[in-house]
Order: sequence, then C-alpha cells, then structure tokens
Amino acid sequence: MRKLVSKPFHAEDAMTLVGRAVEKFSNQLTECELEILEHNSISRTWRYNDTIIGCGGIVIYEKGKCEAWSIVDNELALHYKRELLVGARRFLEEVAKENNITYMQASWQMSFNPNIHWLEHLGFTKEDRKVKILNMESYVYSRRFTWEFL
Repeated sequence: MRKLVSKPFHAEDAMTLVGRAVEKFSNQLTECELEILEHNSISRTWRYNDTIIGCGGIVIYEKGKCEAWSIVDNELALHYKRELLVGARRFLEEVAKENNITYMQASWQMSFNPNIHWLEHLGFTKEDRKVKILNMESYVYSRRFTWEFL
C-alpha cells in the first residue's frame, strides 16, 4: 500500500515542485513569497519516499477567516489522488478546528484545467465572484465550518 507522508512545509519544497508542476507557477511565485508562506502559514508538504507530491496550507488573515493555498504536481497527484485528498482534507479540517476557522477561501486560476475538481473534493463550493491574483483571473471557492463549544 502506498503511504504519503506529511512533513512541515519549507519554501525549498515548493521550489522543487514548481520546477516540474504541470500548471507552471514558477513565473508567478517568487522564492521570497514562498518563504513568507513558510513562516506565516500553517502548511504541510506531502511526499512519497523522497518525491514531493504537493504542498499546501492556510494563511489566517482575520479572526475565524483564512485563505487556503496549494501547489500540486498534477501528474503525480493522479497516482496518489485518494491518499493526497484524504490527507489534505484531514489537514484542513484539523487546522480549521484548532484555529476556530469559520470561513476558508481558496482560488482557482481560470486558465487551469477546469476538469480538475481539486477544491470540490476538499469540500469547497464555487462562489459567484472572481478575483485577480498575481494579475491572473481566478474563481473564488469557499468552505464554511461550524463548531459547537461545550
């Protein structure tokens, strides 16, 4: 059985990944921006043996609200789809609960393959608005959480 391992995220992980990612990020994300994510987000890297499959996490920008981000090698993710989705979804739910997140937002660049339903598989719903990130139009997705306190 294949087992993905979750490790703390480091900027070098994403730099390694973007070099071979199908959806190229290298011309949009700088090393400095990735280092900011390393130090200012709650993030993980998923590996199989020594191969990085994907990185992702959240950036809390307001009490109870955050932005989710991910960089995934689409070809490798197809081979580890179930394991990656289960691990990423569990991670998002644990982090949301630990930080009392009620609203989580993510974006999907309009130029990316619309047949990849990564965000829907993670529990996000497409909203009726778009945003411009790094000068590229992106669809906005969101996920809401409710927590019962005893």
